[in-house]
Amino acid sequence: MPRQVMPSNPSPLPGQECLPMAPALRTAINTAQADRLRRTLLSICDASVEASRIARKLLLVPENNTRVGQRNDPGRVICDEQEGCSEGEEHSDHHSNHPATTNVQKAPKRLRPRFATCINCDQEFDVTDNGKEACRWHDGEREPDFDGDFWADHDEDCHGRISDLEDEFPEGFKYDCCGKAGDAEGCNIGPHEEEVSNKRVRY
Repeated sequence: MPRQVMPSNPSPLPGQECLPMAPALRTAINTAQADRLRRTLLSICDASVEASRIARKLLLVPENNTRVGQRNDPGRVICDEQEGCSEGEEHSDHHSNHPATTNVQKAPKRLRPRFATCINCDQEFDVTDNGKEACRWHDGEREPDFDGDFWADHDEDCHGRISDLEDEFPEGFKYDCCGKAGDAEGCNIGPHEEEVSNKRVRY
């Protein structure tokens, strides 16, 4: 299953002006290492409330806006008092004919990361688009397939250890869970699942 990635040219958010990006900057972003991009994005969000709002819009979703297959309870978030709530999370007072002491403030929505990594297929997935058959995986291990003739002419002294060639030549292996070839689709089908975590992270 192909890894889901953010679009290279995302459409501007409503009300946002789309400014042209310098070719050199685009190249720098496309060639930078992931850790540097994370640090850069964090610095931008710390420096700009508007940048932080856009990042929230793209990377966070309401906790109740997830599909089946979510086993864990990941980091949650409550609207930031300084930066305010993201779209659709404004606080509101509900007035009635009773005294002011009966006014009730609407609780802010809890948010969570929109993208997660599946513990079964190791692929990134969108928690808002995670159907019952979104993931295919094997729960077994790959082992060399000596029943066929794939390794018939292989000499480990010349070509290397067979066990080290699992990723390079998956067709020469088979899964011990189902007997299928090492490059075959998963024998299990279900929703993507996240790693179980009790840690709370405030964004």
